Amino acid sequence: TFDEFAARVFPRFKRYPYVLELFAEMDGLRYGEALRLLLRMPPRHGKTTAILLVIAYLLTHHMPNGEVQVAYVTYGDSLSHAKSREVQRYVRAAGCTIARGESAVNEWSVVETGARFCAGGIDTAWTGKGYTHIFGDDLMKNSEEARSGLRRDNRWTAWSVDLATRLDEPE
Repeated sequence: TFDEFAARVFPRFKRYPYVLELFAEMDGLRYGEALRLLLRMPPRHGKTTAILLVIAYLLTHHMPNGEVQVAYVTYGDSLSHAKSREVQRYVRAAGCTIARGESAVNEWSVVETGARFCAGGIDTAWTGKGYTHIFGDDLMKNSEEARSGLRRDNRWTAWSVDLATRLDEPE
């Protein structure tokens, strides 16, 4: 389970009841089920770490519907790249290897499973690739951006036109 994986690769992560509920909600991903889930939680409650642990699980396990290709999207490249490094730490802690020559934080793959991970800002050019899983996390940089109708519209357009169209639906 995601909880057991989290305990193994990041033992200090506090798995509060709401984190366990989040893991349970996302459990269908382990079986190739499609999932659309919107989370609204206060900052600093473990949402991002829980998501990154789920991503690391997906990358390090052979999934029933074949190869895993994950896109992780935030408000900007610098944040998504920092979170990519965190996912790499969890992948390594799970005993897997990042492919040689793929030390870039924006795109890399796992040797043992062939799974691919891409990280970038919402405004990154996401064209030319498909993904089995797309995780959007902190798509707004701050409350000022969130209050801007124009910024919200632009982010929604980027999500629905540039990203959601890259999702390869499970068969």
